[in-house]
Amino acid sequence: MPAIRDKQGRFVKGESGNLSGRPGIPPEIKKYGKEAPERLRAIADDLFTPLRVKAEIEKWFAEMAFGKPRQQVDVDAAVEGGVMAVKFEGVLDEWSG
Repeated sequence: MPAIRDKQGRFVKGESGNLSGRPGIPPEIKKYGKEAPERLRAIADDLFTPLRVKAEIEKWFAEMAFGKPRQQVDVDAAVEGGVMAVKFEGVLDEWSG
């Protein structure tokens, strides 16, 4: 049997530590996943479903159809003596505090 690792313990190119591959998804999980949009639609159409839940479901459908919107982050940075200082503003400033 050939060695699948080099002297440093890393896998040799073309070799894998998982020879049997990724395990398959169980059929009951696949079935559940295929039925999920129908169930979500029924929940969203229910008169007693809270508006916030309906909005989250509609958002999920939109993201599945069109993708998530891009998020832009502006970074103002300065390098001082080999150290980079980053200044956060708004919510990020409160978070980084």
